[in-house]
Amino acid sequence: MKKLNLGSELSKNEQKKVTGGATLLCNASWSQVVYNFPSCSMAATYCAAAQGSTVNYCY
Repeated sequence: MKKLNLGSELSKNEQKKVTGGATLLCNASWSQVVYNFPSCSMAATYCAAAQGSTVNYCY
């Protein structure tokens, strides 16, 4: 299967439409945005387990 080349010209919302999934950011000071996260219902568990923090946003 060929990988999609999204190119830097696509906005975050356009990338989300192409790739699917949720966009997530945890509250840890060093957190980076996670794209293509499976589901916002899993976001709190992920932030707590992986980063020891809470969810900043998920959409």
